This record gives sequence, C-alpha cells and structure tokens, in this order.
Amino acid sequence: MTQSTFVKLLSQLETLEPNELQKLSQAIQIRLQATTDEAHRIEKLYDSLLSSGLVLERKFPSPQKQIKQPLIEVQGHPLSMTIIEERR
Repeated sequence: MTQSTFVKLLSQLETLEPNELQKLSQAIQIRLQATTDEAHRIEKLYDSLLSSGLVLERKFPSPQKQIKQPLIEVQGHPLSMTIIEERR
C-alpha cells in the first residue's frame, strides 16, 4: 500500500460511525489473528522438519528488496519465435 493510499484510508476513518468502527476493528482483529495463526503453523512445521532431520537448517529470504530490471525492446521477431526457429 502506498503512503498516499494509507493517508486516504486514515482520513476516511474519521467519517465512520462508532458501530462501523467497531465492525472494522473486529475485521482487522480477525485478519491479524489468521496471519498470526498461519505464522505459528509454519514455525511448528519448520521445527518438526528440523527435529526429524529432514531439514538441516532454516534459510530465510534475503532482506534486500529485489531490484526490478527494466524491460528492453527486442528488434525483429519475438524472442520465442527466434528460439523455435533455431531449434528446427
């Protein structure tokens, strides 16, 4: 979610009535609980895999964000057609 979207969402919260805020709060709590429950299940899975010896270590994804590579324009035939022609 972008910062501007988040700011718009917060400004819209001020227009909600108390009962709507309560419903929103309950929906958020349910969503957070589901996320937490899923995280606990994954942790238990990894713990059991480690203890059984099926996995020797747990590797975590790199904290660095992946850099989006810019697309390049290809001249001539599409690359897929070039590959097919070369295989013939």
